[in-house]
Amino acid sequence: MYNNLFSLSTCRRFRIKKTKMDNIIYSNDRTIVISCSSDTEGAVVIESGVKGIRQNAFENCSKITEVIIPKGVERIGSNAFKGCTMLSKVILPEGLSFLGKSAFSECFNLKSIIIPSSLKEIKEKAFYHNVNLQQITIPEGVKAIGHNSFNWCRQLKEVVLPSSLFSLGNAFVDCEALSQVTIKSEEIFHRLDTNKIFNGCDNLKKIHKIIDTYIDVYIYKDYEKCSKNLSAPSVIKPHAFTSKKPLPEYAILNLRIPENVLEIKHHAFYKCLQLGSVEIPGTVSEIPEYAFAGCTKLKKVIIHEGVKTISDYAFDGCSNLEQIKMPTSLKNISEKAFSECYKLTINS
Repeated sequence: MYNNLFSLSTCRRFRIKKTKMDNIIYSNDRTIVISCSSDTEGAVVIESGVKGIRQNAFENCSKITEVIIPKGVERIGSNAFKGCTMLSKVILPEGLSFLGKSAFSECFNLKSIIIPSSLKEIKEKAFYHNVNLQQITIPEGVKAIGHNSFNWCRQLKEVVLPSSLFSLGNAFVDCEALSQVTIKSEEIFHRLDTNKIFNGCDNLKKIHKIIDTYIDVYIYKDYEKCSKNLSAPSVIKPHAFTSKKPLPEYAILNLRIPENVLEIKHHAFYKCLQLGSVEIPGTVSEIPEYAFAGCTKLKKVIIHEGVKTISDYAFDGCSNLEQIKMPTSLKNISEKAFSECYKLTINS
């Protein structure tokens, strides 16, 4: 029966008796919210013991300002709170495993939402056209975000997409205030199509920043991999990170090379056009010729204790490099190591 909580024929099929209390109609066993009177005002408290909120249950309850959903609610059906235009506060409980299509769409006064880690999928139009939504928290564990999930959330300023995410629809179209997106997912990072996903996010394009992700670098068969599930080889080979198919010009990639790496070969990151910062472990004794040359977006470098040499032209042409932290272990720095690094400040 529970698998059919949101079927239109549920009440007829199982002959659920409806019990009305405070304008909310529950199933006979009081585990399902079936509907709510459209003239209900103010805060609504759903009884403890409820496991599901049926589709359309609170749709167009335009006078509700707050909904208190108890722990134990596992499913919220499609359109459940659609058109609750005065709704400004709702907390989704941990344990929620299903949130239907358009569940909170057109909730014009909703300003923030925290997605519980138990929810694996944000279905299409879940928070569509919430024009005053300013903050969302999407935790690790969420695997999919459907089309139009946050479209027309015109006050939304910042989004963090978790590493668990593997499917992302055109979910942030016309989010005009969106200025920063952090993408932690390797899968999404390499399939990013900003023209569709972030179409109409004009403020995002102006600051030239979509990706700001700190990840451990692993190389496998000479191609970039960003996964902790792979064992890292000891050598980063020549041109391993040279940009072959560059991401959009406003994409930035910040890399943390793991201590498994013992050697960086010449030209390893040559003209890696998305590289914004890099941490080099002390297990690498030398930064060789042209290792990071031509990384024109590179702004910050951290070199850990153990590195002894920076060779000729290692950072040649890194025209936006502003800061580099040097270890005391450095013994040899070529005079030409930082040629054409006009903005550089060195800190030890």
